[in-house]
Amino acid sequence: MSSPLRSPYALLGTSLGLLLPTLAACSSPTAEAQIPKEERFVSVEQAEVTKDQVPRFLTLTGTLIANQDSELASDAAGKVKEVYVERGSFVKAGAPIARLDARQAELNASAAKAQLEIAKAERDLAQKDCERAAMLFKEKAISSADYDRSKAACTMRDWGIEAANTQLQMAEKALSDSVVRAPFAGIVAERYLSPGEFVGPGAKVVALVQVDPIRLELSVPEAATPAIKEGLEVEFDVSGYPGRTFKGVVKYVSPSVRRATRDQLVEALVNNKDQVLRPGMFATARLSLASAELPLIPRSALKRDGTTQRVFVIREGHLEERVVQVGGSRGDLVAIEAGVKPGERVAKVATAELKDGLAVR
Repeated sequence: MSSPLRSPYALLGTSLGLLLPTLAACSSPTAEAQIPKEERFVSVEQAEVTKDQVPRFLTLTGTLIANQDSELASDAAGKVKEVYVERGSFVKAGAPIARLDARQAELNASAAKAQLEIAKAERDLAQKDCERAAMLFKEKAISSADYDRSKAACTMRDWGIEAANTQLQMAEKALSDSVVRAPFAGIVAERYLSPGEFVGPGAKVVALVQVDPIRLELSVPEAATPAIKEGLEVEFDVSGYPGRTFKGVVKYVSPSVRRATRDQLVEALVNNKDQVLRPGMFATARLSLASAELPLIPRSALKRDGTTQRVFVIREGHLEERVVQVGGSRGDLVAIEAGVKPGERVAKVATAELKDGLAVR
């Protein structure tokens, strides 16, 4: 029996059914992944990493702090009569800061002076009695007991002079303490009192900071601590004065590495005659170390990203982006403390098109 004739539409449907799976297979992700892609190349001018003796610098961040920082307190008690300073006032060493009501202290000082004069008069009288007693005892006109009592009275009068003199010194100190004075030259950071307040001993009067000289506090990584010593020079800049470089000398070096942060605190003294530097400012510093033989690369090979600097090393025909620690410089060359080795090759100019992993022609 002969098969019935199929319609053209039936044949077309069968063909499409066979063709669609094939098209779907060709357009699947697996099929696309199997198509080889052309590797991207970049043209790079290369420079060889050399080495030479160069000055070494350690780049650090730090904070400016006051050379001296004190919250002045009152030694006396009383009502505040006057405050001579405001926040931001500059005062010289020994200058008056505030004055308390000193009337009670003045009365006590006057009474102590009077007591001293009385003690002196009593001592003079006792001294004459002692001299007469000595003569009478020599003539055997008085007994040994009477003579001993006379000598003891003279000694007691001497001690009375000492006691009266001490009382006077205490009264004079209380009178002097009614005026609070600056222990060093500096700037008033805070003022805590106003006239009319009553204060007792230990009450805070002002916060005083000394800013000339000023200190630069630096945190040195543990690996660099062997090179740190007193007398090293440091250069730094602050964001408030762009383009201006400040200099100081390391003066104080902590004897230990902090356990929590694994760093060593170092403080440099900085001349601040114009008082433009203030405590709390953030600083980026370069600490001068002894010269050493270090790798050198062109300055143009550095790619700067904030405080981080990178170079592109050419390795096995591809770019390898590395973070480097930059040291000193010599002309157009910069020394690299860590990140590259002599003999390696780097991209001479770190352009924006350079990326890690790109092939090099």
